[in-house]
Amino acid sequence: MNNQRSKTEQMMLMLMLALGASLLYQQFFGAPTKPPGPVRQAPALSKAFVGIAPGNGETLSETAARAEVTKLQQEINTNGEDEYSYWARLRSGLIQQYVLQNLEKKKKSSGFMGMGPQVQYYPVYDEIMLRGALDAIDAQATYQQGDLLWRESTAAANSLPSPEAATTIEQLIHKGRIAAAFFNHEIYVPRQPESGAKLFDLPAAFELRKVGDLRRTAGNPNPPGILERIDRYYSTTFFHKLFTSVAAFFGNNPSYSFGLTILLFALVTRLMVQPLNKKQYESMKGMALIAPEMKKIQEKYKPKDGQKPDPQAQMQLMAEMRALNQRHGVNPMMGCGLAIVQMPIFFLVVLPFIQHNEPKLEMVGASFGWINNLAYPDIPLLIIYGISMLLSFRLSTTPPADDMQRQQQAIMSFIFPVLLPFFMKSYSSAFILYWIAYNILSTILQYRMMKAADPEKSVIKTLMGTPATPVVEAVPPRPTGSKNSGDAKSGAAKSEPVTALATKKAASAVEAVKTNSANGKVMNGTSDHDDDGEEAEESSLSTSTTNGVATAPKGSTTHHSQQRNSQRNGQRTRRRRKH
Repeated sequence: MNNQRSKTEQMMLMLMLALGASLLYQQFFGAPTKPPGPVRQAPALSKAFVGIAPGNGETLSETAARAEVTKLQQEINTNGEDEYSYWARLRSGLIQQYVLQNLEKKKKSSGFMGMGPQVQYYPVYDEIMLRGALDAIDAQATYQQGDLLWRESTAAANSLPSPEAATTIEQLIHKGRIAAAFFNHEIYVPRQPESGAKLFDLPAAFELRKVGDLRRTAGNPNPPGILERIDRYYSTTFFHKLFTSVAAFFGNNPSYSFGLTILLFALVTRLMVQPLNKKQYESMKGMALIAPEMKKIQEKYKPKDGQKPDPQAQMQLMAEMRALNQRHGVNPMMGCGLAIVQMPIFFLVVLPFIQHNEPKLEMVGASFGWINNLAYPDIPLLIIYGISMLLSFRLSTTPPADDMQRQQQAIMSFIFPVLLPFFMKSYSSAFILYWIAYNILSTILQYRMMKAADPEKSVIKTLMGTPATPVVEAVPPRPTGSKNSGDAKSGAAKSEPVTALATKKAASAVEAVKTNSANGKVMNGTSDHDDDGEEAEESSLSTSTTNGVATAPKGSTTHHSQQRNSQRNGQRTRRRRKH
């Protein structure tokens, strides 16, 4: 058994490792699926607006539009995975939106694993977005769907945009942060938004604009203003107001105020989970201390070679392990308790706190130290994040004595600090800065708890993965007591450690030996030598221990030993009275 982590936590870590390896394999070695038909190249984006945009060819009639939509659908059915099929989807969607004005709209479940509310979307554009090609067709489809949802949700006076409208338009920014070339794609946007226009009305004119130019910054205002739209939506949320208030407290200076706000937020959230982290550390330390007793129980019920495990024995094994954990106040599930609590905090607090303010960070050009813009990724910051995660992981775990387990722990401690920064390479610097501060504070608090529990423990050896030497004397002894003693103080004896009871019995035996030796006489036909032999036997019975835990001699039980001791004490009392 691992001296530090429970089996449940080991299983979770191995699942995460397997998931990461699978994603890496798909990323670099995954074989592309064979298309069902001939591969066709996509025409230029401008051809998708032929007969639609004013001044771009003859305007399509309704009859010609319906015929072309049918033809495009047949071409999509021929091979629905090549570049031309996605261009055909975009062309079909534009015709249905601007010419036929009957673009199909559906609803789907949002959120993680579809557990969120029902949201509206346009399937013809959504299929292109799900492909994630990060090309001009993807950018145009994302803008079309986001703009439609935005104008539809804000049609009424003073109405706020819908969440799906804001998050769809926001994808134009997120995709550009994943691949900088995405911002260089040119797409068609209305030259000037028209007030009072209906949802599917054709704009008076289109113009080609780079996706990067659609971002609303302080020095480059423009009518489409993607960032301005997103910030308008998030400005009504609690986290946006909280972030703005704290940044104002620090002076509202783009050079440092927003960075200090993120650091303060990391400090507060880490201190919130510190009580649980302390309990987790104490429980894991207790698990390491009772590992020898736990191993004995497992060996006791281990099936012999060639035999199948006995279900009854396995049930008894689990019962004794639970009883052992309860006697020592150890909870094996505390090993993953902190992770279970951190997940809701991450999704409900940390992620929205950063995400709701990224548009504002970009608009004001928020920087911090060498980071030019907190809304964009930063490679040096990712490297520092990986190092901070490595130190935090190494210091928060105790290297097990078993060589195989120690190697597994060492491998995981190096793989996760590499995997996570790789998957977070597209995240904003504000998000990474938060986790660096969180990890550094965790390392400091973990160091304080470690030194308080064991002042002699070496931090360097812990970081290097040197196995800890087990201290048998530090094992918290199991409480015990006599059920048949009949003593009025038997209840108190139950809570005393076994080693303390053994010491008291040994002292009583030595005292009795001294008394009989001082008398120097034979009582009731029994010599002092015999009495001393009985005393020596009693002392042997009382003080026989194994690893600090009292045990009975071979071939007898603790109950029989206590009865024999009681009989001998009665015999000595009668002898002294006769004398």
